[in-house]
This record gives sequence, C-alpha cells and structure tokens, in this order.
Amino acid sequence: MKSPLATKEILTKNYSKRTEPVTTFTPHHWAVEDADPETIAKNFDRNGNSANYVIGNDGTIILCVPEEYRAYTSGSIYNDNKAITVEVANESGAPEWRISDAALESLINLGVDICRRHHLPGFNWTGDKNGTLTIHKMFEATACPGPYLESKMPYIAEEITRRLKECTNMVYNINVDELKKQGYTTISLVLGETSDKDIVNSIIPEPTIKPVEVIVDEVIAGKWGNGAEREQRLTVAGYSYNEIQSLVDQRFR
Repeated sequence: MKSPLATKEILTKNYSKRTEPVTTFTPHHWAVEDADPETIAKNFDRNGNSANYVIGNDGTIILCVPEEYRAYTSGSIYNDNKAITVEVANESGAPEWRISDAALESLINLGVDICRRHHLPGFNWTGDKNGTLTIHKMFEATACPGPYLESKMPYIAEEITRRLKECTNMVYNINVDELKKQGYTTISLVLGETSDKDIVNSIIPEPTIKPVEVIVDEVIAGKWGNGAEREQRLTVAGYSYNEIQSLVDQRFR
C-alpha cells in the first residue's frame, strides 16, 4: 500500500511486518543540508535504517517501505509498528535544520492522504509519545527532527485536521446516475486546495471482487496482514472478515 502522492519508488530491504494498524505519523529530518531525496532513499540499505517515505526540498515524495510494513526509523518498535514515518530533506544546516516550504506542504498533504486512506480523524500533537504525531527525540537521545521542524508540529497537526474537515464538509455536484450508466460506481475525489468552481474529480471503475478462496489463499500467504490490520483491510476492500477468517481457520484444522 502506498500514497498516490508518491511519484517514485526506491524500495529498501530494511522493514518488517506490522502487528498494529496505522494510527501515528512520525516526521524526521535527514540532518544533511540540501541532500537529494533519491540519495537519502538509496542510503537506507547502507545504514540499516529506513522510512516509509522520503520528501525532498522540491516536495517530491518517494516510497521506500510500503505502508503495510514497519520501517526502521525511530529506534522504537512501539512507535514504528503503528506509525507511517517520513524522512524529510533539509534546505539548511545547523542549528535550525530548516525544511523548505514545498517539503512542509508535501508533508501535510501526505498526512491528510494517510488519514483518509486509513480512516483516521487526524493526528494530535501532545509534545510527548502519547500523541499520534510523534518525533524521533521522544524515543532516542537525538536532536531529530531539529528545532525548525519540531516547532512546526502543532501547525502540522492543526493543518491536517483542518484540511480533513474541509474535505468532509465540501458538497460536490456529481451526476452519480449518469456515471453508473457508464459503468462507474466508485467515485474518488482528489482533494487539494479547491474552491466551489475548482474541484477535481477522478472517476475510477468499481474494483474487482476476487473469489473468496483466492482471498483465503492470499491471507494465508500474509498479503492481508494480521489481527486488527487484517480485519480493517478486508472490510475496507468489501470482504466479510468473519467469513474469510473462518475459512482460513478451517484450512489448519
């Protein structure tokens, strides 16, 4: 699983299975001035770390670890097991370690997209690890994410929540009956900075429902995760979790 905002994939071998559903968002900084995002992504295999995404100074988003897997980012299994983690490039060095406006905007847009796809109400910043917007220094002795990005955490949390509420409250004039005649039943609204006259609609065909036995095979192969994650993903995809799980259990009797 990945965000449609990611324009490139540079996958790393440094990841493991999640055992909890995604509830948390953890931005980091790379601590190298003006580093190219592809260089950051390719460096993960060399240093043993990783992040789900990398964001460059120009706002480019690169997928490095698919969201169904835990990245090795925060030095904390507790956090990374439930977090989407993001490594953000710096446009300036110490002491502020600033990130660009474009990178900050991409970070917020990514947070909104994660909330929408994982059915989250937003991320809350509490200043400690009890919140759902967390930072590296909460779990290890480090200055990450640097003074500048840390100072932006309340704004990031507020802006993600604000944009989610604006999306929820928008009214779209769409002729659903006409779309159904054309064979479309699922409507995906691509949300960004919109006005009443500037709303982008992306229409996609209804997803194909696979036979139950195929899904059972995929579950056993580990393609749908475990526990609460499996239940959430199967339900969102239109399958009966109880039916699928019962058939999986029967295979092992």
